[in-house]
Amino acid sequence: EDNRVVSKAVYLALGIDKEGRREILGLKVDHNESFKSWSAFIQHLISRGLQSPKLVVSDAHEGLKKAIQQDFVGTSWQRCNVHF
Repeated sequence: EDNRVVSKAVYLALGIDKEGRREILGLKVDHNESFKSWSAFIQHLISRGLQSPKLVVSDAHEGLKKAIQQDFVGTSWQRCNVHF
């Protein structure tokens, strides 16, 4: 960015369909990772028709966990084994 290397946050949502195939639901690059950014990303997915998933598997970023609780009421969360 501007001829220099900068750190960015990449938001990626994958879903698994009924046949077990993975699908990319959304991708966003932002300046940092925060509750506000995660919530905006989730709201974008919802505006495109995503309904509350049964389970979200992710790292334990507090902003993401809070956004899941707020925007996907009733959705279970599980910490990713790789990020553990």
